[in-house]
Amino acid sequence: MFDYITRSKSWIKVIPINEGWSRDKKYHVYDINGNEYLLRLSSLDSLEKKKWQYKMLQEIEKLNINAPKPIEFGVIDDQVYLLLT
Repeated sequence: MFDYITRSKSWIKVIPINEGWSRDKKYHVYDINGNEYLLRLSSLDSLEKKKWQYKMLQEIEKLNINAPKPIEFGVIDDQVYLLLT
C-alpha cells in the first residue's frame, strides 16, 4: 500500500490514527531501527498547501524549534503524502 514511499521498505508496523479534525488519513509508523513517524495522506487538490507546509517545517527545523521534522514529501496517483517525525 505504501510502496511508493522510499522509507517504507524498513517499516514494520503501520497503525491508522482515527483522531483529529483534518481530512488527512494519518498513520503512526514504526521502522526496523526503532524510529517513529507520522504519515499524512491528503487529496491531490491540497498539493500546494502541503508543499508549503513541508517547506515551512524545513525552515522551522533550521531554527531548532521543537516541531515535527520533515522527512519526505511526495505525490502518488491522487494523493499527497508527508512523512514527519
